Amino acid sequence: MKLILPIFLIIFSTLELSGQKLARGYYVDLNNDSIPAMFKIPRRMPDYLTDIFGKQMDFPNLKEEIEIVDHRGQVQRLTPRDIKSFAFTHGATEYKRHAKPVTEYNKKFLLPEIMGKKLRLYHYAIVHPGTAHHWNGSTAKGGSSPYKEYFWTFEKYDRSYLFLNSKMKKKEIVRKLKEFFHDSPRIQEIVDQKFKGFTFTSRPDLIRSIVESYNE
Repeated sequence: MKLILPIFLIIFSTLELSGQKLARGYYVDLNNDSIPAMFKIPRRMPDYLTDIFGKQMDFPNLKEEIEIVDHRGQVQRLTPRDIKSFAFTHGATEYKRHAKPVTEYNKKFLLPEIMGKKLRLYHYAIVHPGTAHHWNGSTAKGGSSPYKEYFWTFEKYDRSYLFLNSKMKKKEIVRKLKEFFHDSPRIQEIVDQKFKGFTFTSRPDLIRSIVESYNE
């Protein structure tokens, strides 16, 4: 152990000196064991986009895989089928993701939004940069503004799931929500009320409010 520790530190110092950034954290394996790990910091989004959408959008590739570095400097890739969750801290921000289904046959690492006793809400998002800025953040003439597309996973206590996308038509979202909440006429009524007519409330806020109401 006395020999391993200095080598471990030398390797990580070398990686940092060569431009490789690492962050301390842990992951939960398929046996529910928490394993301390050093995480390889993935490629970041441009600063102007994280300024708009927040630090949790810093690393868009986190939804697909995460890389850890062992004491020998070897890199291991972990996918949503390999582990249950992970967390690491970079700067002052904690990045925590859970491996959850996004379709019947596919999983991704999702951001936990609401962890209720009856219903949990997770999501990942794709930032579309638009054409109003150049990649370095400088303003372009005209063009479209950047926006965030949400992909939500609803998980009930009985492990039944609902998958929604923010670009779906309103009628389709309402239909899917009412089918999913067939066990609660009260929530079905709330869904109708919240999506009735034109609203200034964003779809992410509407989704959150419905999940919070179900958990009351």
